[in-house]
Amino acid sequence: MGLTRSTLVVLFSLLFLFQPLVNAQDQAQGRPGAAASAPAPAAGRPGSAPADQVPIQPAASGPAPAAGRPDSASTPPTSSDAAPAAGRPGASTAPAAGDPAAGRPKVYSCPADNGARYTTANGVTFELRCDHGTTAKPLINTITATQKECADYCSTLPNCQSADWNANAKMCATKQETFPLTGTHTWFPLEERKQRPDTEYRTPPECPAPKVALAESVTASASFTTDGECPTSKRTVKYTGVSYSLTIADDGKIFLTPQGTYFQVKCSFENTAEITVSGSRPLHDFAECMTACADIPECKSVTFGNGKPNWECKMFEAGVEALTADATSNYFMLPDKKPSAVVIDPPTSAKQDDLTYLCSTECPNADGQTWDSPTGQRFRMDCCKRHGTIPIGDTQAGSLEECMKICGFTLACQSVDFQRDTGMCYLGKHSGAPIIAASGWASAYAIGCAGACKKEGRCVA
Repeated sequence: MGLTRSTLVVLFSLLFLFQPLVNAQDQAQGRPGAAASAPAPAAGRPGSAPADQVPIQPAASGPAPAAGRPDSASTPPTSSDAAPAAGRPGASTAPAAGDPAAGRPKVYSCPADNGARYTTANGVTFELRCDHGTTAKPLINTITATQKECADYCSTLPNCQSADWNANAKMCATKQETFPLTGTHTWFPLEERKQRPDTEYRTPPECPAPKVALAESVTASASFTTDGECPTSKRTVKYTGVSYSLTIADDGKIFLTPQGTYFQVKCSFENTAEITVSGSRPLHDFAECMTACADIPECKSVTFGNGKPNWECKMFEAGVEALTADATSNYFMLPDKKPSAVVIDPPTSAKQDDLTYLCSTECPNADGQTWDSPTGQRFRMDCCKRHGTIPIGDTQAGSLEECMKICGFTLACQSVDFQRDTGMCYLGKHSGAPIIAASGWASAYAIGCAGACKKEGRCVA
């Protein structure tokens, strides 16, 4: 059956009637943010358009609500992924003007967000600089999932001046100073952070120079030997036109015996005195020969046989005046000579004097001095040391002198440790010198009654 003209007119009218509705649905569902026109009333309902009239489409400036969302905003957002309008669920504060991240979600990335600013929850505002890392004074390194979390972490550190975030390693490195570092993106707080204070100058406690006994070979100007063996001073001699170099390093050197007697070694001399000390006898070596002589007050010199022809250690009451050249030694000072040694006075050298103020109870001048308490107890004082023993009591004192005075009135007290800054006075029972080095401390210990070594001396009750 063919279509009549009337039937065709009706079909075309229906087509034009439903076309705007189809377009509005496509815009609301297929393209986010596009305006959607309101659906046309159904045919036969009030307000429906006549069958031969095409409905007028809504203007672009006033889009219909999106499908499924009543009361949609009448003003279109600035971009397709803009944040929801203020006052609605999920709404956020609009970015500041000029922010490179404006109109995008707060997911920071470089280089797009270079120069972006971000304020953390605790109120620290940062500025992102891409490819601008720091290389000095690191603080703490930690792993953060995002670049934004790295800024949050830096805001919790009072002295954090920048936060480097490496996109590959997810490493957030907080720093104190800024230097360009290509390939690393950095958050810089705009407000000045709390700076680390400079080291405060503090005058160190005055401690006396340590009185450590040094080996005399270090302090004296003379040369010492430990064994007195002669075949070791270097000289060159000529024999039939040929030069020979010989070493006799110990000749003229000083040998110190365990008893404290000083001998001067004479490698090419022999004592020719006829009277020997009764202690002469064979001994192991030259050093033992000199040591044996030191045991005998009358012995002033020795000559050691050195196995030529025996090991005899000859001791003499005569000194250096009796020494003559050894006739058995050849011109080249070969080991067949008989070494000798003579007792000499102790060697001396210039020393710096200590500047000591008498009767002082303040360090460092009090070091090594004594002080008599009102009860007659005598204390010896040491600076920059403490006993460190278990105290029998403690109290506050204004000075070391006051601390010792308190100890003098305490029956069981024999020692004190005093800390100058805190004024703490620790009383103890240690009878002896302190052995713990402690800067800022002073100590003292009782050494008996004042005047106890005098014939009539006694403690005052």
